[in-house]
Amino acid sequence: MYSTIDPLTAQNAQRHPGKGTYEINGYTLGLRYDDGREVHRPFIGAMKKDPSRDASVVFIGQFPLYRP
Repeated sequence: MYSTIDPLTAQNAQRHPGKGTYEINGYTLGLRYDDGREVHRPFIGAMKKDPSRDASVVFIGQFPLYRP
């Protein structure tokens, strides 16, 4: 089952609670909830940079992840 549900943003974080597992495959985060929901989100480089070449900042949804 593939669900797009709501975008991963701080404003609707309450709509995404649950337990389950996650998987990172290539540049995609997969969330598999115990209730059957499944969400896939790509890693996107900052300023449209290729994350395989510059991973100093990547985004999952609207959340930035900074590499130390």
